[in-house]
Amino acid sequence: MKTFIFLIVIPSLIIGCGKEPTKEEIARDGRIKVEAFDTPPPVGLERIDLTITEVSVHKSGGGWITVDEPNVTYNFLELINGVTAVLVDDTLEPGHYTQMRLVVADTNEVVVEGETYPLFVPSGEETGVKLNLNFTVEEDELIEIYADFDASKSIKWVPGLGQYRMHPTFKAFKKVLSGTVAGSVQDTAGVGIANALVEAITSNDTTATVTNSAGAYKFILLEGIYDLKASAEGYTTADTVYNGIEVNAGVNLTGYNFILRQ
Repeated sequence: MKTFIFLIVIPSLIIGCGKEPTKEEIARDGRIKVEAFDTPPPVGLERIDLTITEVSVHKSGGGWITVDEPNVTYNFLELINGVTAVLVDDTLEPGHYTQMRLVVADTNEVVVEGETYPLFVPSGEETGVKLNLNFTVEEDELIEIYADFDASKSIKWVPGLGQYRMHPTFKAFKKVLSGTVAGSVQDTAGVGIANALVEAITSNDTTATVTNSAGAYKFILLEGIYDLKASAEGYTTADTVYNGIEVNAGVNLTGYNFILRQ
């Protein structure tokens, strides 16, 4: 299993065709930053290549507004443990916004166990992939939103059609309501275990990530109470268990380390 942290950054979205905003417009408009991160995709999935051709937001009472046409291909699975990519960098006028829409090309692909397959995104070239975002932008305000993209639920093999399909599943929350939890997963000799699965569990949800080559991991989590557990192929359950970890907004927790036995 693999996981990633993907960043959709929109520090300031401009309304129009990419012209430079005036100083008066910058002072009047707000800013939005959206960051996304993923739970593990299906076993054997090595790449998710999506070409994003258009980014739009939906404003209450104003309909859809196109903010950029990047036409850039991203391999989502390269973006792990804090690695990010900027999608849009423009300004956004004040108002209430309910959705973001990502229109994709018809050239999307996935690589599974070394073999490349087309990735079909229903209505991806027309209505696009929609992400619910309920926020209000005030003048001179920066809105930062995290979006959790669940690849394990979003990428599916359809045997009857002989193709992979993408039905994106997201959950979103404001960055100001989130914190981070970081640590490592090691064996009994103190060597980091790569690709170990680490899960942060609440009463009704689970967020997961995998360790990097040094055995390190990092979560971005909505504030709340979590239990942490770690596992890896070829190892038994971790000797260390963390229950009832309180994640507060703006707090970065470290040192939540696990030891696995072979």
